[in-house]
Amino acid sequence: MIQRKNTNKSIKIIAEMACAHNGSVKEALKIIDNAKFSKADLIQFQIWNIDDMMSTNNPLFQKIKKLQINFNKWKKISLYADKLKIKKAVCVYEHKSISFIETLNPSLYKINSSDLSNPLVLNEVAITNRDINLSVGASSLKEIEYAINCFVKKSKGKLTLMYGFQSFPTNNFFLNLNKIKTLSNLFNLDIGFQDHSDGNSFYPFIINSFVMGMGVRVFEQHLRSTLKMKGVDQESSMNKKEFLKFSNLMRELNSSLGNFDLNQFNIEEKKYRKFQKKSLVYFNNFKKNSFINKKDISILRINSEGISPLFLDKIIGKKIIKNVKKYQKIKFSDFR
Repeated sequence: MIQRKNTNKSIKIIAEMACAHNGSVKEALKIIDNAKFSKADLIQFQIWNIDDMMSTNNPLFQKIKKLQINFNKWKKISLYADKLKIKKAVCVYEHKSISFIETLNPSLYKINSSDLSNPLVLNEVAITNRDINLSVGASSLKEIEYAINCFVKKSKGKLTLMYGFQSFPTNNFFLNLNKIKTLSNLFNLDIGFQDHSDGNSFYPFIINSFVMGMGVRVFEQHLRSTLKMKGVDQESSMNKKEFLKFSNLMRELNSSLGNFDLNQFNIEEKKYRKFQKKSLVYFNNFKKNSFINKKDISILRINSEGISPLFLDKIIGKKIIKNVKKYQKIKFSDFR
């Protein structure tokens, strides 16, 4: 069975290489360097054989074919990532390359939304029992359910639904981020966000911060090799300096989320309560065996948490078992 929603609050940042390597091993290695520099948790490759992925009648066929990297070169690229000790994710686009991809020992597979209804890809990935990021952008509920059911039945890996789609770059107006809530309500699975907004703008910082507040904990962001825009698949890519800012921001924001329990306080909240919250104090000096009336009690800030004013009625009418002074903090042990 697929492992259900993770309660771990840590986040995962994936640096998506996509086709930003322009078919060059040298460029691919630079992107891995940048992913390490940028503190990404994983570098994501896209590995495919063009003849098994796209029809020759597709207008993009020749352009995409020029970007293809053969398996021997992918081995070199993968080994370099291992050398830098950065984990690898692999996005698959056809089932015939999966046996080779397995030799690279990826930490997880990414299923492109083009294959949500493709049993050949779904079944081959499922039987690896590796973790799976399932891209569901611009996909129907029927397509999403079909893919999920395939993995629930056949895989022991952890399944995450990845929302977002690529429009080179994607205009914010068309993001439909409310669908993240729908996915969260429909499926007991973690939700990730694959950002394709303009990588040369401030939008990736704003949008990803927003979706974190919606419960997203896996973030996929495109990364390029150079500081300037260059080549294929660059419209939604960040340079390494911007990606580093992005990684730091996401982890800083995640650390601010804390827990859900309103009765559990961290060390800074406890300090705040100490100087801010009011407590019950004596408003006069009293001798032992005196009885306390309402006028004998005040509610003040004393820079120390005492009995909450919520318990005022429980103190009135009590007999004091010792001498007390004005402005002294009231304690339950003062009474019998």
